[in-house]
Amino acid sequence: MKILLSIVVLAWFSLGARAQGNPSASPVPPSPELQGTAQLPVEAPQGGDKETPLQTIKRKFEEIRQERENNDRRFADIKTRLQELQRSPSADAFVEAAVALRHDMEALRMRLDIERENQIEFKNRVDGYSSNGQALKQETSYLSQYMENLRFYGMEQERTIKILATMERNVLIALDSLPPPLEFANRLGISFVLIQAKGQVPFYISARPLTVDEYLGIRRLLAPPDAQADEFEDKARAAFGAGLNHVEAQELAMGMARLSGDWVSLPVVSQIPALNEVGYGEKLEQAVWLFDKWSAPHEEREAMARFGITLAAVWDPAQRLARRESPDRQCIFGELPEAHYGALGCVFVIPAAAGKNARIVAAEERLARISGAGDKAQ
Repeated sequence: MKILLSIVVLAWFSLGARAQGNPSASPVPPSPELQGTAQLPVEAPQGGDKETPLQTIKRKFEEIRQERENNDRRFADIKTRLQELQRSPSADAFVEAAVALRHDMEALRMRLDIERENQIEFKNRVDGYSSNGQALKQETSYLSQYMENLRFYGMEQERTIKILATMERNVLIALDSLPPPLEFANRLGISFVLIQAKGQVPFYISARPLTVDEYLGIRRLLAPPDAQADEFEDKARAAFGAGLNHVEAQELAMGMARLSGDWVSLPVVSQIPALNEVGYGEKLEQAVWLFDKWSAPHEEREAMARFGITLAAVWDPAQRLARRESPDRQCIFGELPEAHYGALGCVFVIPAAAGKNARIVAAEERLARISGAGDKAQ
């Protein structure tokens, strides 16, 4: 993370150095007006007199100059916070600061777009005034100085945009390089724990088998709009008490995926060694469905094929259902997909990226609440 943020700072200095080495990017000396000596000789309108075109040009330029200074200050603040980002005391603190920084970078980019539009409008205004032959010789000199300063502002703006794009890209890379949190709760309130085993791709699994309250909450969200609340809940509670069969468990995983926006699945057989390595199965109080079909021993496979039977895999480390240990000693055996028992439940797995995304989303929601509270206070 420190290396990535250092790249951002180096990119900023590099771009600045190249700009200094390029004669076309050299700062333009401030106009006499900006130095506070000479002033463009424009009389202010008296009483309710209408503003003259030249007075409008002067006022518009002052607005543009102030806008450029404000955006420079915002950019300087972002650069300072970016350097401080690598000193964040924890991953959560880093995410909080990075999300706020990205928000302000996006806001600055929008302000820069507005600044560019205002500069184009000002140039067109000056061109129109000069082409109409309204400008006196002395006025033309001042207008030329305005345009020279405008050109300098445009160069500064383009340089800021380039550096800002590099900063945004590297902050995103740094966020993605953070390790996923050890545990988190998804949008449905289901708690997940991170499984990291040697030689295995990290993934999350639900911290415990699905509870009746969690099941009812998910089913309510998936229920059709015209479902009768009392009747629906009674049926759902009864179905859960009897145990979900394999098809129902698969459908529930797909429903959770639609509701949460994460890829959700029943565990697969290839993940069981990692779960055994970290002792996850020791805490299970139920047998649980797996995603896979059961890979039966050869002699049983022939009988199943003869009778057209397909069995789904069940993991039962607590020996709640199995009468004997499975041959591979992983406590996996086959069960009819239509079977349902109270002792046969569900756990779900999701990719490690889901935990990272949830942490970022939580930080964005907190920032939105803070911003909303600030707006109301104003």
